[in-house]
Amino acid sequence: MSAERNDGKKLEDLVTLIEGMGLQPGFKIEKNQPVYDEEGNQIAELDIIISGKLGTGKFRSLIECRDRPSDGSAPRSWIQQLIGRRIDLDVDKVMAVSSTGFAPGAVECARENNIELRTLQAVDADAVATCFPSTAPLIRQQWHICSTYIALSNPNVLDGDQPRPIQFTMHDTCVIEKASDKRLSLFSMLGPVLNAGSFFDGIEFNGARQRQKVVVDESDRNAYFVEREGLRCEIEYLECEVEFWIEGSPMPLASVQEYKNAAGDVYAKVAHWKGDPNDVVREITVILGKHDPS
Repeated sequence: MSAERNDGKKLEDLVTLIEGMGLQPGFKIEKNQPVYDEEGNQIAELDIIISGKLGTGKFRSLIECRDRPSDGSAPRSWIQQLIGRRIDLDVDKVMAVSSTGFAPGAVECARENNIELRTLQAVDADAVATCFPSTAPLIRQQWHICSTYIALSNPNVLDGDQPRPIQFTMHDTCVIEKASDKRLSLFSMLGPVLNAGSFFDGIEFNGARQRQKVVVDESDRNAYFVEREGLRCEIEYLECEVEFWIEGSPMPLASVQEYKNAAGDVYAKVAHWKGDPNDVVREITVILGKHDPS
């Protein structure tokens, strides 16, 4: 399997979230802003722009991100490029964010030219164990349908005077939503009913499963047909035996990163949990901060 392509967008997204957390009223943060020449041709794209008003004047800050693990520390030449961009774009402030740190020459050049530096780099999860649990801080409300009884009505689905037995599984796409004519399974139809009810009241976290009988309301079942042998049948009655339980997520902690300045002052910590590709929730990211190091 090929490695996931790194286009730098994940770093930009995280920086946008972190820097956006502390914005004052009247300021906005925007990503991937195009830059055009006098003929209207796009000549560049700015990673992140923060803009707003200070007093009676306007303020614009540019944040550029670099996420190139295979290239090592960000070099002095990149900082020099940002100095030129500050002049060309007439922005008030420039910040450089690197996921691999900065070369000594880059740090010196940034200090001499008033370019702020930030890094977002991995730290040992054990060092932040008091901040982030080893599995995702996610409580999952789970249910399992043990059995189902459904009564359908259609005058054409008869065997003499008696309804013919109808066979289908929970995952057959034989249910049709009346409003949209969309096909779905009985399992998918029941999902919103079971998730939205009060069936989890009184169930202990990581406790025993509780079995309940669920009778679907008329308003919920009347929104659907069940199609059999080309005929659409009304759902006259729908009842399920369902097990309900509440458990913690098994999604493991995949990485922890710190967002800090050149002096090592931490502004935020970023934790990322990653689960199975088949899970409903595949990954979770939590940002802890923003901290003012002053």
